[in-house]
Amino acid sequence: MDRAKSSNYYFMLIQPNTLFLGQRFIHLDEVDSTMNYASGLVAKNKPAEGTVVLADFQTAGRGQAGNAWISAAAENLTFSVVLFPSFLRVNKQFFLNMAVSLAVRSVAEELTGQPVKVKWPNDILIHRKKVAGILITNTLRGENLRTSIAGVGLNLNQAAFPPELKNATSLRNEAGRRFDRKASLEMLCEKLEQYYLLLRSGKEELLKAEYLDALFGWRQKRTFYHLDEKPFEAEIVDVEESGKLCLKVGSELRRYDFKELIFDLG
Repeated sequence: MDRAKSSNYYFMLIQPNTLFLGQRFIHLDEVDSTMNYASGLVAKNKPAEGTVVLADFQTAGRGQAGNAWISAAAENLTFSVVLFPSFLRVNKQFFLNMAVSLAVRSVAEELTGQPVKVKWPNDILIHRKKVAGILITNTLRGENLRTSIAGVGLNLNQAAFPPELKNATSLRNEAGRRFDRKASLEMLCEKLEQYYLLLRSGKEELLKAEYLDALFGWRQKRTFYHLDEKPFEAEIVDVEESGKLCLKVGSELRRYDFKELIFDLG
């Protein structure tokens, strides 16, 4: 295990029951972003697939579309995983988002005993509040993926959040107890490998069916906002392999890319 030296936080040694995911583990006390650190590993040499980089604190944590990810030091799980999904074609890359989202959802549901939903594309919600976020960056080789770095931020034990994060929650707040970070990370590694291996074995339709079943607002009439337009009522009817969200608005079918829509969570 590689790790930075610090007297501020304790360091974990994890032993997940996996074939490869989390078998190489790098624990840092502080870094700008685990995504950046993992990208640096890939640029310097080819690390083992499934390498996990965990930081107790990120000074520039990254969320979707350039948003910041804010997390209290040593209270949550902020980590990135290096993957080499060369089996996955570029036009099907959203299946990797599905796999990672379902893994994080499964852990959140198991630990809290609460129903957990995925808000498209890959926010994890408990009682309509965000408990986790996922960011995946890919490099390509021809028509297939070459390298993927999956960043996960799971609010584990943080009890209070900044005022601007009105919709944030944690597993601790939802379950009424603290969770062991080591055991929770090991469980995440095991679930991530489980869903990744499903994808690698070609079980795409199985993953999609589970993702749609877990999707917040699936087959429900809900209110959406598109950029500066007025709110409109629509029903989610599909998520395409590319990741586009398909909405039925009256008799019209509309497709939206990431960050084109705002959900009304009410």
